[in-house]
Amino acid sequence: MEKTFYHQDYFVRVIYKKIKNTYLRVNQKQVIITTNYRTKEKTIKDFINDNKKRIEKMLASEIAADKIYYQGQGYEKVKMSGSNKIEFFDNKVIYANEKQLDLWYRKKAFEWFLFLLQDEYKKVDEKIAFPEIKIRKMKTRWGVCNRSAKTITLNLDLMRFDEKVIRYVIIHELIHFLYPYHNQIFWKKVAFYCPDYQKLRKKLRN
Repeated sequence: MEKTFYHQDYFVRVIYKKIKNTYLRVNQKQVIITTNYRTKEKTIKDFINDNKKRIEKMLASEIAADKIYYQGQGYEKVKMSGSNKIEFFDNKVIYANEKQLDLWYRKKAFEWFLFLLQDEYKKVDEKIAFPEIKIRKMKTRWGVCNRSAKTITLNLDLMRFDEKVIRYVIIHELIHFLYPYHNQIFWKKVAFYCPDYQKLRKKLRN
């Protein structure tokens, strides 16, 4: 048994089952409540009101998942079967399937990050071997410097930030080839090549 109604700017779908507790999830910008057959509509509405902050966070995460970012600009994902190539239209990106989009996106990220790395490397007047660049998704770090392997790994999610932020992360990792720890000498050298690094670091934390 199911019912739908509109409440607090949310389109709510209620699924009644033979269960004891009430559960909440968000799917396709819809609030879905799973609850017992005897739960009254007022109780459900109160439950939604009490979980408004949680719902907003879930909706924001879902909206973010429906976008890809390139050079700080967000594009709404529009899946269109039969599309042979990735195309942009206004603030939308047209694609055929997730695999196609993911391969294209990682290729573009690699090209963009490599260009910025090459540009920053020229500016850094230090004895550093040009590193190999790698890209992967990371939950807790924006960049990783491997001194022994001479590699810099950059987080794919940096694509959501503007160029200045990415350049800061690259400088940060390049300086780690000289100073492995975040000590005073390290930050002084980072500031030399990126004077506004503190402002850019704050953007990464937001």
